[in-house]
Amino acid sequence: STPLDDMTAMLEGSLVAPKTTKYELGGPIGAAIGLALLPLVAYALYFVCGPKSCDLTQTASMEIPKNVADWFSYEAFYVAVGFVLLQALLYRIPAGRIGSGSLLRDGSRLSYRLNGLVCLLVSVIVFEVLWYYGQPVTIVYDHFLEMIGALSIVGVVLSLVVYLMSFQSGVLLSESGNSGNVIYDFGMGRALNPRLGRMFDLKTFVFGRIMLIGLVLTDLSMVAKQLETDGKVSLPMALVCVMQICYVFDLFIFEEDMYQSNDFVKQGVGFFVVYASSVFGPLFYTLQARYLVTRPVELSNIQIGAIFILEVVGYIVFRWSNSQKSSYRRNPNSEWSKKLRVLKTARGTNLITSGLWGFVRHPNYLGDLMMALAWCLCTGEYFIFLSKFHRL
Repeated sequence: STPLDDMTAMLEGSLVAPKTTKYELGGPIGAAIGLALLPLVAYALYFVCGPKSCDLTQTASMEIPKNVADWFSYEAFYVAVGFVLLQALLYRIPAGRIGSGSLLRDGSRLSYRLNGLVCLLVSVIVFEVLWYYGQPVTIVYDHFLEMIGALSIVGVVLSLVVYLMSFQSGVLLSESGNSGNVIYDFGMGRALNPRLGRMFDLKTFVFGRIMLIGLVLTDLSMVAKQLETDGKVSLPMALVCVMQICYVFDLFIFEEDMYQSNDFVKQGVGFFVVYASSVFGPLFYTLQARYLVTRPVELSNIQIGAIFILEVVGYIVFRWSNSQKSSYRRNPNSEWSKKLRVLKTARGTNLITSGLWGFVRHPNYLGDLMMALAWCLCTGEYFIFLSKFHRL
C-alpha cells in the first residue's frame, strides 16, 4: 500500500472507531459504581414509594421481603419477555414512511422506519383485548417488585448483546465508549447505532419501543387496577395518565425529530441507556400513576386549571424548541434555517441563538421539566418527592 492509502485508512479508522480520550462519570471506577448503583436505585425507589408510604423520612417502616419468590416470578418474567418480543415483531411492520437521521461524523445518514405510532396503537389494542377477556393486565401493579427483576434481566441481556455487536467489523463506535476498559465501555456504550440487519435499530428499539410504549401500557395497567379496586378512575389518575400518554403520542407523531437529537448522533448504546430504558422508563416514569392507585387525592378546580396550564405551556416550549432544533439539524442550509441566528462554538459546532434558544440554554429540557412537574402535582402533597425523582 502507498503512504496515501495508509493515511486514508487511518482517517477512516478514526472516524469509524475513534479512541476515547476523555473519561466521563469518573472514569472506570465511576462506571463500575454506576453499574452496581442503577439496579439498587430501582429497588430503593420501589421500597421508598410503596403502597403504604412515599416518603424518604419513613425508611424505617419499609418492609423488605425475605422470600426469593417475592423478588422474582416466572409469571412476571414471561410478561416482560412477551412484551419485548411483541415490540420486536411490531417494529418490523413495514408501515409508515422511511425517515432519515442526522448527519453522522463519518458523513453517513441512517434511515429509520417511522412506525412508532402504529406499534403503540397495536400494543394498546392488544392490552385492551387481554383486559376484555379477563387476563391479569394489572400484573405490573400487583407484581411490581418481580417486574423490576424481570425487566432488569431484559436490560442486562440487551446490554450484553449491543456490547458484543460493537466488535463487528465496520460498526460505528461512540467517541465516549471506546476506551479499551471493558467496564467503562460496557456502561457508556461502545456502539453508536447498533443494528440487526438494515433497519432494526437497537437504540430505537430500547428507547422508542420498550421505554415509551412500556410507559403507556404501565399507565393503563394502573388505571385497570384502580378500576378493579374502586370501581372508578379518579380525576388525578385520569389527568396524569392522559398527559403522559399524550407526551408519548407527540414523540411518535414527530418521531423523525427524535433521530436528530444528540442521543442518536453522539451517545453510545450501553448498560446505562439500555437499563434506564428497560426499567426506569416503563416502571418509574409512571410513579405518579402507581402512587394514585390506592391514594385518594382531591384537587380543586383551581389546582386542576393550574396543572393544565403548566402542562400546555411546558408542551409548547418543549415542542417548539425541539422542532426548531431538529429542522436546523436536518437541513442547516434550508431557507428557514438561514433565517436563524447561529453562534459558532469553540468546538466548531453551531449553537442556535434565535427564538427560545436565545433566552434559555436548553428550552427543550425546560419544557420537559414543566410537564414532569405537572404530572407530579397531580399527586397532591407528595409532588415534592416525585418531582425530585423526575429531575434526577
